[in-house]
Amino acid sequence: MHRREVLAGLGSVFTIAGAGCAGNDNPVDGTAPNSQQPESESQQNAAGVNTTNVERLVHQEINERRTANGLEPIAYDPALASIAEDHSQDMIDRNFFAHENPDGDDFADRYDQAGYDCRVATGGGTYATGGENIAQTWWDEQISTTQGSVRYDTEAELAAGIVNQWVNSTGHRENILTDHWESEGIGIAFTDDDEVLVTQNFC
Repeated sequence: MHRREVLAGLGSVFTIAGAGCAGNDNPVDGTAPNSQQPESESQQNAAGVNTTNVERLVHQEINERRTANGLEPIAYDPALASIAEDHSQDMIDRNFFAHENPDGDDFADRYDQAGYDCRVATGGGTYATGGENIAQTWWDEQISTTQGSVRYDTEAELAAGIVNQWVNSTGHRENILTDHWESEGIGIAFTDDDEVLVTQNFC
């Protein structure tokens, strides 16, 4: 069977800072970035793929793309990764592919539900309250991409393919190359037939 990769529109929220923040020496507090990589505890799926390693490789590739474009690398945030992993698994469990789940919750709602406060200064008295990219692909199956036909049968190939999907889409690339992001989390989940759903959350 020949399959196709899919991207959904990206999400990113920008909010104008309230007047109460004016004059504060540090009006915008984001969750402190942390330099951790995805936790080393191995999470293997039925296909034998170490999803933790793929998440780590995606994070490394994202930072390589950022530094190649003159931007600072972003930290890996386990709390964001947990939010991302939950969304990827929810998309599998409830059979949907979107930023908004069947209950009408988007990534900002998921941040709130997890108690995650994201406020990153963007300049001019505004701040961002988060961002999200999602992607869908397949493990060890022939698939059609914008670059032609490929098959991801190593963890490194899968990670590179996920990042390539995003950077070959204008909106997703802009989200990745936004200079004010300080941290990200990656969450990858597999269906029983090796469909791969990926969520990338930013702060």
